[in-house]
Amino acid sequence: MDTTELDRFVSMLADDLTPTAAETGAGVGYVLASAEAVVDDDKLTAIMTAGFRMVAIGNYLMAAAADRAHTIGVPARQKLKTGRDLLGQLPLAPCAVARLGRLADNLAALPNLAREVRDGDLSLEHADAVIRGLGHIASRLDVNGFAENKNQISSALLQEARWGTPAQVADKARTIAHELAPAHPPVIAPADNPLLNTATIARTGEGRVMVEADLDQLSGEKLITALDALSAPNKDLPDGDPRSRGQRLADALVEVLDTYLANPDRPTTGGVVPHITLTVPLPTLLPSGRDPSQSSAAPSGGGLDTPCSASASPGTRPATRRPTVMVVDASTAAAPDGRKTAAQGCDDDRASQVVEPRWSSGFEALAEKSYRDPHTTIAHLGFTGAVSTAQARELCCGNPELTAIVMADGIPIDVKPTARFATGALRKALIARDRGCQFPGCGTPAAWTQAHHIQHWADGGPTVLANLVLLCSRHHHTSIHAQGWEVTIGADGHPWFRPPQHDSTRREWMPCHQRRSHTLTLAA
Repeated sequence: MDTTELDRFVSMLADDLTPTAAETGAGVGYVLASAEAVVDDDKLTAIMTAGFRMVAIGNYLMAAAADRAHTIGVPARQKLKTGRDLLGQLPLAPCAVARLGRLADNLAALPNLAREVRDGDLSLEHADAVIRGLGHIASRLDVNGFAENKNQISSALLQEARWGTPAQVADKARTIAHELAPAHPPVIAPADNPLLNTATIARTGEGRVMVEADLDQLSGEKLITALDALSAPNKDLPDGDPRSRGQRLADALVEVLDTYLANPDRPTTGGVVPHITLTVPLPTLLPSGRDPSQSSAAPSGGGLDTPCSASASPGTRPATRRPTVMVVDASTAAAPDGRKTAAQGCDDDRASQVVEPRWSSGFEALAEKSYRDPHTTIAHLGFTGAVSTAQARELCCGNPELTAIVMADGIPIDVKPTARFATGALRKALIARDRGCQFPGCGTPAAWTQAHHIQHWADGGPTVLANLVLLCSRHHHTSIHAQGWEVTIGADGHPWFRPPQHDSTRREWMPCHQRRSHTLTLAA
């Protein structure tokens, strides 16, 4: 069978499964659509068995073709690096590409395994478990010990794969490694060998992120040391820390990440210090309930045009749809009432550009389509994908490690990383006032806090000292945004907190951490 005949066979099978073919009263498609109880039981079982074999043989075809293509230089001629890159051009999940790549790399070294897959008797997942199991055992033995026992080990794992699950194959590999290690100890003990370190980061079905790591002793010691103090129970809370050990460790890990991302002296990506990137459709950041299609003329004022050309040319967007955004540098601009802003006179080149944006009529027109097209109304994080509107608005509230790219009709209209954020002199003033997280009983140092807008920026809240409070990540996103704690600025100019209704029947205002012995007097 040549490649033409192979392609014809696949096409014939696909055609035989169509609804039209099923109506002919013959063929596999007819059996799948019209099989009857008892009399067709064996036919359905045979189809499932044949389907499994076809999948296994198909995996062998892809792995063997990728291996041969790499050998004869196909990837290089297509401006790729390896046979795995060729597999990556297919509509395969990354994990499938990785498994096929490992299979391709071991076809010659493991002929018995290759035969099992080629004959359609072993799934890709089981074959990959055997290959990874061999790698695990090799890392736990010296070179000579593994070479002497490789054939027997391979046969044992292959036998386990015929009847067990991939997880059972992995467990068998660990058992064999423990049995052989005393007679063939590795040059470097596993506990001391950083080359054995592995970590996985995966998304769950709910969109959360699962992190697992297997580290050498010293690396593990570093991790535990970094998390130990941060994961200690908060003894200042009147009823004790309600978090479990696992929750405290997770919160501590997030604090370490926050501190790292807040440090400008870290590795760059493409010459730029990496930030969390959030692509935000324009409607997400408009004030609550605002429909740009019904807005009146925008306030006057200058603006920064997008890269859209002012004059339309064939194939380009017309100039009337060019968005305009008002962006003001807080270090030089006056407040709307004529008073100087908190950052006035600051010589920090990172002084914030944080006043409320203003929309021109062109900006409003461009926003209208975004409001009505569901495909342009979902915010996305750079690595983990789509987030809810509520989460996007929350992320834009005082996260200095975040770069928000505002989009309208598929066009970035504002890529200022400091928009909305209390930076420069304003953050210094905020630190001077709050000194750290002001949630009652917390007091996390200011370096590990975020500036929270008491009245949300998207709802018209200005980025000024009287509308900001320092909060640690946990109290910012959990207590305030998720649980509904309220914050206000009292007549003393400091933050006060009130628990949600379900937490306290009296709902009395509580002083912030720095002024926990005071009594509230609200400003008139």
